[in-house]
Amino acid sequence: MALQKIIHLCVVSFFALVGVLNLLGGVGYVRRPWTAPQVKYYSGEMTVFWGILLLGVALGIFRHNSHVRILAIFLAAICVLTYGWGMVLAPGMEPVGWFLAWLFVLVWLLSGTTRMRFATGKAQAKSA
Repeated sequence: MALQKIIHLCVVSFFALVGVLNLLGGVGYVRRPWTAPQVKYYSGEMTVFWGILLLGVALGIFRHNSHVRILAIFLAAICVLTYGWGMVLAPGMEPVGWFLAWLFVLVWLLSGTTRMRFATGKAQAKSA
């Protein structure tokens, strides 16, 4: 059971870390859009939005919210597909690392023990 808690905290930390990285990177683009070469319109704003969304998902997963788990599965699947496509287009260590990290998160979110844990978390939230 302790291993499940450690993995749970690793997944929450991963979502939070990626959210903070996106938030800080997006704020830099929003504050100084002219300094970044070849930046598309509203990419900084979308990066900030993506960072806020990932931070919210991290908080929801930490609280065992079953609706946020569904959103996290969707976001992790999008990231797996994106980095999988990135491995095809630009092979290297960076897309492979991100692909494996998001794949680990997706497999953990889809596992049966995680699903049961979020179901009991939902039941405990209703009773409180």
